[in-house]
Amino acid sequence: MLWRALTYGFTHSTDNIGHILWNMLGLWFLGRIVENHYGRAEFFRAYLVAIVVSGLVSIIFRAATGQPTIVCGASGAVSFVTMLFVLNYPNQTVYIFGVLPIQAWVMGVLLIASNLYGSGSGVLVGGQSQIAWDVHLVGIGLAFAYFYLNWNLAFLAEPLQYWKSFRRKWLGPKLQAFRPSEDVSSDEAEADRILDKIHQLGKDSLTSKEQKFLTKYSQQVRKRRNESP
Repeated sequence: MLWRALTYGFTHSTDNIGHILWNMLGLWFLGRIVENHYGRAEFFRAYLVAIVVSGLVSIIFRAATGQPTIVCGASGAVSFVTMLFVLNYPNQTVYIFGVLPIQAWVMGVLLIASNLYGSGSGVLVGGQSQIAWDVHLVGIGLAFAYFYLNWNLAFLAEPLQYWKSFRRKWLGPKLQAFRPSEDVSSDEAEADRILDKIHQLGKDSLTSKEQKFLTKYSQQVRKRRNESP
């Protein structure tokens, strides 16, 4: 039942109201800022990917160690969002529990340290760990990868287009006769496709290659207009 690697992120403990309360407060206060930074569509994709990756790693880890543990909650994805906030705004002042002011980078250090300590010491309640520290750490690690590798998950919205770009990059473009009129027509078609993508998914959904093409195409259009009698 691998779909549970996604659905677990939308369930929370029925015995502890703080489980969903703190997750959703963190998502509300920090997630809105991260969403504004990356765009709604990209934030949504990244959040879901963080849930799935954290869940799959948890499944693999527990299968390897033989731990029959139930894991639920959005903590992995919220840890991902929290660390993205820290990485993008390290000097931003945040208030712990709405009272204690600290800089975001300090919060990031505390987040990492507390999860490493919890994972290493095996903090137990009633003989069994009540916190999936590994899921938190995966979310944190994924945030570092996403930030420092400049990931963009727009390809998830257009997997076929991504495959074509991947094929052209590694296998090279298909050879064909060059005809100026056809080349201009194909550029116009590509520009229309990109503009339609912006209309549907937002500007943040564009890949770096699409952004470069649109900039170059705009310059060509302006040049043709200036050269027209």
